Amino acid sequence: MKYLRPGAWLLASVGCLVGFFELAEDFAYSPKIHAFDHVVATAIVSLRSAWLNPVMTFVTVLGGTIVVSAASAVVVAVTSLRGRPRAAIYTLAVLIAGVAFSAVGKTVFDRPRPPVSGALIELPTSYSFPSGHTMGSLCLAWVVCYLVLTAKTVSRGTRIAVTAVVVVYALAVAFSRVYLGVHYPSDVLASWLLGAGWIALVTTGYELVTGRKLAESG
Repeated sequence: MKYLRPGAWLLASVGCLVGFFELAEDFAYSPKIHAFDHVVATAIVSLRSAWLNPVMTFVTVLGGTIVVSAASAVVVAVTSLRGRPRAAIYTLAVLIAGVAFSAVGKTVFDRPRPPVSGALIELPTSYSFPSGHTMGSLCLAWVVCYLVLTAKTVSRGTRIAVTAVVVVYALAVAFSRVYLGVHYPSDVLASWLLGAGWIALVTTGYELVTGRKLAESG
């Protein structure tokens, strides 16, 4: 496969971050965003059932601080032991700063959580915008996927399997936050944009330093 050009990563970063700030600027008063939140949240909430409720509660725990932190520590340890110190630093940069940006964003934008009457779990005491669970799970999923794809000794089947698992994981955590009534859909969308923007920015620097390319698929 072709080299992932740092310029393309940088362009992607700028696009995602611009999208995030546009959304952050408008969510408080934009009728379109309010309509988007209402339509998407209503559709997701309509899927609630006795068997799916505990599943989504468990899934959302997998995107929490404890699980994401523990998994990140494992990734850093494995990459370090396998002689990839730059990959370990890359992991830390993506995850620690990414989650920190989400926490700072909550205090900056001060968006209240959805009504408590619609929540299936206890509402967190933090603000709603952006979603920390969505941000953390996205950063973790990307790091695992990227490091597997750039590991030359990993088979094609393993790459495909890992990619599928981490994509489902990130999507499921994001879905669970709206399903459980603790976030608006635009909170999740904002986290994806912010997370993708930061990931692309860090990847720009990482590939400039390492000249990294995706492992050949054959």
